[in-house]
Amino acid sequence: YNRQFINSFNLNESTILRNIKDIEHFKPKLIRGYLSALIQIAEFLEKNNIKINHIPRALSSTTETLLPAFKLLIEKSFGSKLYDQYGCGECNSIAFDAGDNNGLYITMEHSLIEVLDENNNNAGTNDGRIILTNLDNYAMPFIRYENGDWGNLGMKTNQSDINLAILKRISGRSADTIILKDNSKVHGVFFTDILNELFSNNPKFIHRFQVYQDNAGEIEFRIESKQKVDGEYIYKLQNALNRFFNQVKIVYLETLPLDKSGKFRYIISALERK
Repeated sequence: YNRQFINSFNLNESTILRNIKDIEHFKPKLIRGYLSALIQIAEFLEKNNIKINHIPRALSSTTETLLPAFKLLIEKSFGSKLYDQYGCGECNSIAFDAGDNNGLYITMEHSLIEVLDENNNNAGTNDGRIILTNLDNYAMPFIRYENGDWGNLGMKTNQSDINLAILKRISGRSADTIILKDNSKVHGVFFTDILNELFSNNPKFIHRFQVYQDNAGEIEFRIESKQKVDGEYIYKLQNALNRFFNQVKIVYLETLPLDKSGKFRYIISALERK
């Protein structure tokens, strides 16, 4: 099959416009890429009121956690359904979205997943440490391998003919935790749940955010925006976060930075470096 690649490390207004023209010319059935790259292109389409003529059959995001607001933005801009997936470099692709809102179906012929709590007990449907056993790699076996991700297993909520175990969601990396004012630790999904609860009816103001912490109980909440967000919106966000932190500073950045691998990190903790 034919493939065409886009350099996701070099996306700006001029290269994105060229990439859109390439999409129109190449007419791909599937567009798959880093979530951060898909967001950048989708935001460009929305900001410039551009409607692409070629509608791909599907979109697929990878490497970063797909939040509901991102899914809405990308699907609206491209006019096609977005399917999430989960994998890691050591064990390749692990679980896939089937578009039925049940979560990610685990490819059990290739890998087994356990989710354990901090005492190495089965976490049930609660968040826990993801433990992987890869069934394909005979040269370098990964047996009950802890890759540093947190997530939870789930049950099917909608009827489905797919008889596979379900990974309900990925909460984040074990290293990417934020300490609340009561010294408890939370992952990135803690903040997405707050945003979804506050702004599920109007997610357009915050497409990307980043939480930075260098003191326990205090955070800098960074919002990617070309202009300041609506004051009432921020007032609600500030009050919601103040319940959990001694100090919350909300800042605006035109572009939130990617890490050296080209991935986007929602959570950055500098506590371990102190």
